[in-house]
Amino acid sequence: MVLRALHVYALRTAHARAGCGKNRVTPDDLKKVGIKLYGRKAWKSHMARALNVDVSTIHRIGHRTIVPGPYEVALTGLLEHKRRQDEIDRAARKLLPRGYKKRHVAPRKPKPKKLVPYAGQESQNPITGESE
Repeated sequence: MVLRALHVYALRTAHARAGCGKNRVTPDDLKKVGIKLYGRKAWKSHMARALNVDVSTIHRIGHRTIVPGPYEVALTGLLEHKRRQDEIDRAARKLLPRGYKKRHVAPRKPKPKKLVPYAGQESQNPITGESE
């Protein structure tokens, strides 16, 4: 009984923190967030794993008129985590040494081709030009 009351309290406070109806997350926003975070393929399964719910729950939420408050808060947290991770990645790339430009190497000269006599012709000595 106490656990149920705590669960209801947590849902209500999450709903209040989410804005309580000001800027509600729509199912289209849910889809945009999922594709932005996990890509076009299998974003529902990746989001379900991140939120620790079943894939059918994500599918059901996608067909509602609004996204429930706890999921709204979780999506906001996932987006914030992604933004901060991107900032860390950008800062880390600035710290890495820059790559040097590859020097231009002159192309090799092609080797002279060996002359092969055609069938029916007399072979010639390549140095003197005389026929053998």
